[in-house]
Amino acid sequence: AKGSDKCQVVAISVDANDDKDYARQRLQELTGGNVDFYFAPPEKWDIVYESKAQGFPTTVIYDADSNEIARLAGEAEWDSYEAVALIDAITN
Repeated sequence: AKGSDKCQVVAISVDANDDKDYARQRLQELTGGNVDFYFAPPEKWDIVYESKAQGFPTTVIYDADSNEIARLAGEAEWDSYEAVALIDAITN
């Protein structure tokens, strides 16, 4: 996970085994290696069911007490002004 003492970013892939290497490579390309990759094989997909993700990608933001405080289904421009303002508001 990358981030700070106030925020951690974790990317979890639940792609089929054949797509694991592609998912790892694509995340590397998209983030410049700034986000760690975690692969969840089918027997670990409970994380998807527990998060109630409706599609991929899904971003779920939790507070320090594991309470969900924000959710976004679909792609996002995380370097946009609005996204940066959201992260600043959450971590300050």
